Amino acid sequence: PLYNFLSMYTKLGHCPLHMDAPQAKWTLDICINQSQPWDIHFSQIVPWPEQGVPAKEWQKSILADPQNRFDTYALQPGEAVLFSGSSQWHYRKPLPNRSGSAFCDLLFFHYIPKGASVIANEENWPEYFGIPELAAIVGDQGEPSRWHFPSATNRGLAAG
Repeated sequence: PLYNFLSMYTKLGHCPLHMDAPQAKWTLDICINQSQPWDIHFSQIVPWPEQGVPAKEWQKSILADPQNRFDTYALQPGEAVLFSGSSQWHYRKPLPNRSGSAFCDLLFFHYIPKGASVIANEENWPEYFGIPELAAIVGDQGEPSRWHFPSATNRGLAAG
């Protein structure tokens, strides 16, 4: 796996429409435990939005686009779904029962294709992309970098 994490959603649980990081080609979503089934919705495989997505109400525009088809799955504890997280829009609506005891614990594993790990390490970017100037903004002595994207239409990157 490239990375993994445990998400412990509570009564306010919500997973907005998104795609996973482009290098994380495959996502394994495992339901550990839950108070009741919590549907996840997947689009068909679509190209990564190279040009970005419209900044104003972009999630609504993707959901309303008739070219996007979404299928719904409900996992039970101990079940998993494998999908192309960086090629499929996916989301969960707010937990259906928002009482004090509502919860859903999910374990995520994100995978990158064999041979593609070089692009997952930002220290390789200056040489890999042939842009030596990137060396000035990638991780400092192994520390992770934070990348801020002010808007979907702004092409500038700022390291934080």
